[in-house]
Amino acid sequence: MALEPLEFHLDMSEAQVVRSFLRAHGFLADAADEHLLSVHWLYFVTLGGIRIQIPGQMVEEARNLLSDIRAQPAFTQPRRRRPLKRTLVLAALVLLTGG
Repeated sequence: MALEPLEFHLDMSEAQVVRSFLRAHGFLADAADEHLLSVHWLYFVTLGGIRIQIPGQMVEEARNLLSDIRAQPAFTQPRRRRPLKRTLVLAALVLLTGG
């Protein structure tokens, strides 16, 4: 079972997230050169980054999975709203103290 490169990442944490995501979905993913680049980080550009490798027959399915997840909108935390009562109390304190 020969491993083929799926993607290259110049950020180690991003490569680890992609590898973990693929493993969680049943792919036999490996981050090639991960340990070498963690020690000799100047080789990142020379080697093209960390290669995410999977078995050849799984490449197309993995690419489809990654493109589907990347097409979804990113999670954004909703803006927290202050309660009206708290805002009125703060405004009254500012007015009463002359601040």
